[in-house]
Amino acid sequence: MPQKICILQATSLDPLDILDTNIKSLKETGFDVNFVPYQVETDSWPYKKTNMTRRLDALEQAFYSDAYDIILFARGGYGASDLLLDLNFKRLSQAKPKIIVGFSDITAILNAVYAKLAWPCIHGPMPASKLWLSNQASDISLLLSLLQTKSYAFTQSLQSLNLLNAEKIQGQVFGGCLSVLCNLFGTSFFPTAEKEIVLFIEDIGETPGRLVRYFNQILLSPISKQIAAIVIGSLKMAEGSELTELETKKELALRAKVPVFSATFFGHQTPNYPLLYKAQALIVKAQDEDYKLHIEGSIR
Repeated sequence: MPQKICILQATSLDPLDILDTNIKSLKETGFDVNFVPYQVETDSWPYKKTNMTRRLDALEQAFYSDAYDIILFARGGYGASDLLLDLNFKRLSQAKPKIIVGFSDITAILNAVYAKLAWPCIHGPMPASKLWLSNQASDISLLLSLLQTKSYAFTQSLQSLNLLNAEKIQGQVFGGCLSVLCNLFGTSFFPTAEKEIVLFIEDIGETPGRLVRYFNQILLSPISKQIAAIVIGSLKMAEGSELTELETKKELALRAKVPVFSATFFGHQTPNYPLLYKAQALIVKAQDEDYKLHIEGSIR
């Protein structure tokens, strides 16, 4: 039987023309796909409490259902953290485990589900976005292969940003949107790292100053003791930022006491390669003074 995907609309509203096209292509790939929207009050701010209840209902129905194997969020935007306090995680712990996929604002839900339920979570592309180019695009095809075969591996190049780099670094994959991650620090929705991690962070629309503030929060948090290395993906700086993206990355790296690298394969961009939480990340120094990252993981 084909795996059943629930494409869930639980945050910002989606451009349905894009989503309709991508749902069709997912079905052609062999998935059984169901789209679950929520209804918004006419002429209303979409994040009002009344609309939050509708979004929560859609989320709970999908999470509790035994029909779905995969919850693929339609897009990010805003509103995911609104839903966490009212989610009944005790009841969800009795539900059929599902693979959760999304990024950006969905980082809040990924981390909460990972912390509370230990369901497989993937920081990856979402279909109600212009960044979801086609099923043949390298990031989308890798995600679909991971969902179908339950395992994957890939290698990418990294640029060193500080002078703390070792010949070989290993750790479990963890991360997400930097600003959303920081909003979860100190809560029960932030996962506890049992082993050393390679932290993958990205963001969009932030100034250098705000990014430094978020980054410092990571360095001051208990999880910093578990970080073997940090990989910074796309930052998509706010308009009018005083520093370029690369200059900002270098400023962040200067503040860290662990190796920090720049990557071009994930974030609010194309490609946005899927990052499976708890997959194994290996960073090694290449002959050309560059670094190579190899990620390998499976869904159990």
